[in-house]
Amino acid sequence: MRVLEFLFSLHHVPPHRHMTWHVGLADGPPWLAALLILLVIGLAAWSYRRQTVTRAQRIVLIVLRATVLALVVLLFFQPRLVVSHAVKTRSVVAVWVDGSLSMSLRDPYRRPAMQKYIRQVRWRTGSAGKGSRTADAARRPTRFDVACNLLNAARKTWLGQLAKTQDIALFTGGVHAKMLGLAHGAKQLPALLQTLRSQKPGSMSTNVGGVLQGIMGQLQGRPISAVVLLTDGRSTVGQGLRAATAAARRNAIALYPIPVGQVTAPFNIALRHVQAPQNAFAKDPITVRADIAAAGVRGPTPVSVQAYVDRHGKTGRMLASQRVLLTPHHANVPVRMMFRKKTPGRLRMLVRIKPVPGELTRRNNTVRGIDTTILKARIRLLYVDGYPRWEYRYLKNEYVREKTVLVSCLLLSADNGFAQEGSLPIRRFPDTQKELDRYDVVLIGDVDPNFFSAKQDRLLLKFVGDKGGGFGMIAGPLFTPNAYGNTPLAPLLPVIPDSQTNPVLPPAPDAPYRLQLTAAGWQSNLFKFFNSAKKNAWQVAHLPPMYWYKPVLGLKPSATVLAQHPTATVNGRPMPLLVIGHYGAGTTMYSGYCDTWRWRYYRGEPLYESYWTQMARLLYRQRAIGRSRRIYLTADQTHATLGQVVHFVLRVQDRRLRQAMPPRVLLRLTGRTGSSTLTLLPVGGHRHEYEGAMLANRLGNFTVKPVGAALPAAVTSMHLSVGLPNREFANPTVDMAALRRVADATSGKVVEPLQTAGLSKLLPDRSVEAIVASSQGLWDKPIALFVLVILLAAEWIIRKSASLI
Repeated sequence: MRVLEFLFSLHHVPPHRHMTWHVGLADGPPWLAALLILLVIGLAAWSYRRQTVTRAQRIVLIVLRATVLALVVLLFFQPRLVVSHAVKTRSVVAVWVDGSLSMSLRDPYRRPAMQKYIRQVRWRTGSAGKGSRTADAARRPTRFDVACNLLNAARKTWLGQLAKTQDIALFTGGVHAKMLGLAHGAKQLPALLQTLRSQKPGSMSTNVGGVLQGIMGQLQGRPISAVVLLTDGRSTVGQGLRAATAAARRNAIALYPIPVGQVTAPFNIALRHVQAPQNAFAKDPITVRADIAAAGVRGPTPVSVQAYVDRHGKTGRMLASQRVLLTPHHANVPVRMMFRKKTPGRLRMLVRIKPVPGELTRRNNTVRGIDTTILKARIRLLYVDGYPRWEYRYLKNEYVREKTVLVSCLLLSADNGFAQEGSLPIRRFPDTQKELDRYDVVLIGDVDPNFFSAKQDRLLLKFVGDKGGGFGMIAGPLFTPNAYGNTPLAPLLPVIPDSQTNPVLPPAPDAPYRLQLTAAGWQSNLFKFFNSAKKNAWQVAHLPPMYWYKPVLGLKPSATVLAQHPTATVNGRPMPLLVIGHYGAGTTMYSGYCDTWRWRYYRGEPLYESYWTQMARLLYRQRAIGRSRRIYLTADQTHATLGQVVHFVLRVQDRRLRQAMPPRVLLRLTGRTGSSTLTLLPVGGHRHEYEGAMLANRLGNFTVKPVGAALPAAVTSMHLSVGLPNREFANPTVDMAALRRVADATSGKVVEPLQTAGLSKLLPDRSVEAIVASSQGLWDKPIALFVLVILLAAEWIIRKSASLI
């Protein structure tokens, strides 16, 4: 072949196995060329029949002339050299390694064979220290590491064997197929697998069906023999596998899933519904509530939950901790941690679960940015009672001793010359709004409603409804609350009192009873005497008994019962004894008993002091918030996930500021990744409440605050944390049912990770061989003219020598 290329100046023809070549004609049929060649040969013989030459010379001349004429005829038909060889189109084996976030999980496998393999992977990838055999979650390889290691080991088994006869296309991605490269032989596999190792599983969703369709689309035009899937098989978005499976079946593409992960629920714990009060007073008990959601608990597992001061994302001083025990029957456990903070200001907390050995992931074990505003408690309280009953004597002394309460005690039965007691001097009930507004809380004992003038009634209603002041009433045997049922002050009561003149309910017997707390009562600070929930529960159960209470007919719509009678009922429900309500901007309270002095008498000061101090703070809270947060910003969630919509609301509590509010408020969200703005518009055109919504489209922690100095008062900024969605971790187990369905539907097979050695025998080879022919012209090459000239010259020389010329 090389000689022909040289002689006929042909283009280089690459050598191929099973290559053949022949000469063909470009113009005219071969039979016509053969016929003409025979004719010219005959013509050449006829032309030398009478020449006077020797027989040998005649034969040579006839051969030369016949050759020249035959060559001319052959060149007229444009002879070509035709080279044919067989070309093999290698089929493709597509390998997809799931690149979604679920592949970042570190499974604590329970099967001994898999545990042994995981230790080998850990040592090989360097994810554990030398000689380390711990099963700590931070040292275990991820699912993505396991998949990469399986393919790396497969170079010597099924993957390397397939690469000898087929091409290997490597893909990753979670929602869309991302092609990393194509290996045309076993030698190209290491570089391709190294590219895979440099990837990180970061897709926030998984769409196995969409990935399969993407693989078939990118390899369109190539014969695909099979698709090998290294995944947990759990799709979180998309239409599922049905459409992709049907397309694979139509194209005769077999699917071979290799499940990566655990089939049974692995041990995993997470924090859920972490909450803390938005506001609390200094030295008040602050309760952080959370739920521990656990899965795969095999036996008793102690878990410690801790609350810290958040120092810019890092743990500061520990505030509280609680230890709970998880069992297979109690895998979801509520957590209640209590602590007290002495200094006022903004408190930002971090709540986390202490790392537990064998846990799948710690991704949801820490919640940051739980904000609480610690308010300074300095309460001005006015306590009015009709006569010096036991409750008055003890309560008056308690408030006088309490440093955070400035109290004015007004005893109506005292003589005109009696010096009213308290830390704030008083001689009469306030008769102007300015005098009454000096106080934060008004507490009424057994007082005749006729004591208050019509003007003072109006002052009290405005003090509570407009100014946010607190109002409390302690029941008594003479007047409260029955005498107030038809008075202007009746709206301040959270209960419906009985009639004083014609009572419906019989008087309460003087039989001992113990308070029964409701769910709201247990959550209230009134009965949190200690920082331990167990000690509080024991103390409430062992409080000194009560001997008297005032029955009522029912509750107002806004009322919340904190304590009730254990046996007495009204309208088929337990008799309410301690009720909290709301009137306008203020908080109201009704106490149906006046026996708490017995707590002080029998148990000393701590219980009595805690109860009534917290009562004053409970009634003062709304007024304190109104003063400290004249304009405040809130959001429907402070911990959002990427893609969620967050709603912001700006409320103006101080009515005097509403006229100075702008027509719109601009918020700025600032984080490490940059800043953005959001416009809040007034609700219903009224400038006491503004709202707006934004899409959480950036990850990180953000500070949110109004822009510019257009607002008439300062607004405390708030924090927003945007994290990744939890769909990938909602169910971390392998979806074996889905993987089996796609394998069966496409005549494939689910192959266990440790049983892939024989996979090369299962995958078909769909390579295609085709005959490829190429031709090059011979008639227009210089050698054709050269041969023709040589022949003609030879004939001329012989004719000359024979004297024929």
